Amino acid sequence: MRKFICVNVAMTLTFVFLSGLVSPAWGGKKYRIGAIFPVGGALSSISSRQRDTLTMLTEMTNAKGGVRGRKLELVILDSKANPSMARAAATKLIEEHDVVAIIGPCLASTTLATEPVVTERKVPLISMSSHIKITQPVKPWVFQTAPRETLWIDKALEDIKQKGFSRISLAGPENLEMFPVYTNNVAKALHLKVVGNLRYQPRLALPEIINKFWEFKPDVEAFVSYDPSIRVDRTWREFLRRRKGLLYLLFPGVEIFNRSPSFPKYQNIRLVLPAFLFSRFAMEEEQKDKLKDFLEIKRKYGDTLRKIDFPVYDAFMLVISALRKSNETKTKKVRKDIRNFVESQGKFVGLTGVFSFSPEDHNGLSVKVLRVVKVNMDNGCPDDLHHCPNCECADSAEDCR
Repeated sequence: MRKFICVNVAMTLTFVFLSGLVSPAWGGKKYRIGAIFPVGGALSSISSRQRDTLTMLTEMTNAKGGVRGRKLELVILDSKANPSMARAAATKLIEEHDVVAIIGPCLASTTLATEPVVTERKVPLISMSSHIKITQPVKPWVFQTAPRETLWIDKALEDIKQKGFSRISLAGPENLEMFPVYTNNVAKALHLKVVGNLRYQPRLALPEIINKFWEFKPDVEAFVSYDPSIRVDRTWREFLRRRKGLLYLLFPGVEIFNRSPSFPKYQNIRLVLPAFLFSRFAMEEEQKDKLKDFLEIKRKYGDTLRKIDFPVYDAFMLVISALRKSNETKTKKVRKDIRNFVESQGKFVGLTGVFSFSPEDHNGLSVKVLRVVKVNMDNGCPDDLHHCPNCECADSAEDCR
């Protein structure tokens, strides 16, 4: 849910759909949109999908005549997952390419590094990171289209409360200080008692993490892990067999669904995930037309747009919708129109969910966009992994379909 060539920051990969020439400014003839993605290493598959998604959406828009008679030009720069390079990329997009908005980055560190740049120069930025600090406190020119990570905590505790549990324990790495503080506050409001708070060194080996779990009191009814690197494999077997509490994983990686053949079928594991990853979860009524758009794209372009990239799609559509409303021709005024449009969208229907943006909330999503999924007990496999030859997401391949 949290996981999404480009070139060196010194070079620009520019897609020009109106002509092969790059003019110094759009000058009323085209709208130039910037994007910042990481390239290479573990994030290469995510960034290439995001690039392909934006390129496809730009081509589709231009094929229909562009926006208000103007073509779109997409300029993508590489952050290399480095905050300093992301900041430099944002500066270059604004000063050299005169973009009207920036889509990305998808990482918290690179998004936060670009925030001072876009705030000072008053350029709207829409991030796909779910980090709480992206939009809390509110930053006037920064928005996010991925569900904010505090929502995942809210959803897990809501589910725990509904099950009638009252005693919970928390677990996660020491460098994620916000989570235990926020979780304690929400638990208190829900009259849940936090009886354990396990904090360990980042990147601690899984067997050592599980050994620390044994320190929790035996009467714990739910364990809440906010460690995004946690794995689910046979290593958990003994602990989950002997302890009766449910194990909630708030930020499970997609690889959790793709571990064959060792993926355990345990009834007491719960994953908190975006609802849009699963076709069996009903979308809100307003989203059904958007879903038709998605299926049409799938028919035309295959898997270029995958469900995990819905926040990218929504970021693009927010910018395009704003441009369609703007009557301005000056870049600075267009930027302001985009920012004001997004912030005023009290009910913007996206594929990720229905956004309720406001001056106080630049994420605009609620726990409605998340679901608590049983591992393997209710076909807990995202749609994008169906038919994957290594996918152990259900009891049989037929279930996975």
